[in-house]
Amino acid sequence: MRRRLVLALAATLLVQTACFGKFHATTALWRFNRDVGGKWVQELVFLGLSFIPVYGLFLLGDAFIFNTIEFWTGHNPIAGNVPEIGEERIVELPDGSPLKLVRESEDGIRVEHEGVVRHFVRTADGFEAWDDEGNLLAAVHGQVNGDVVVTDATGSFRSYTAEELALAGNSTVSVAAWASEQARQNAASMAAR
Repeated sequence: MRRRLVLALAATLLVQTACFGKFHATTALWRFNRDVGGKWVQELVFLGLSFIPVYGLFLLGDAFIFNTIEFWTGHNPIAGNVPEIGEERIVELPDGSPLKLVRESEDGIRVEHEGVVRHFVRTADGFEAWDDEGNLLAAVHGQVNGDVVVTDATGSFRSYTAEELALAGNSTVSVAAWASEQARQNAASMAAR
């Protein structure tokens, strides 16, 4: 019995060694950690996830399970639907029109719909939306103190305090709705010219 266990363990280790992959699970955990709060909150979350040891478990899962599957099949099950850089996808909208999405970089995506092209780029502290000519349409940037500043294409901005965001409940929807409305109004005024 013991000999079979040792042989099975040795065979497993031989099959699963040198299976280098993209470490999608560990990367997803790191991205989650990166996207929480400011640097102090990120550090506290990191220490907590390291102490529990979530980072260690994710790394082991990548090294011995997910990267092995990726090595032998060419697809990592943790990768999900995240497209590779340069990959494009077509989504049919409810009205039947196609929406083309192209991942331009690690932090950027191009969206095309009915001849209109927009670029959305994640920044270190938020995101920005650009037209195809390189004009800024809207930007959302978080501040160190927890405030969020939303800027439209005309340079007009609105600052939301952390307290206002907390009172808004679903703050990202409120900020995104304002930015979207500003971008829509700006696009309408540009089209009218």
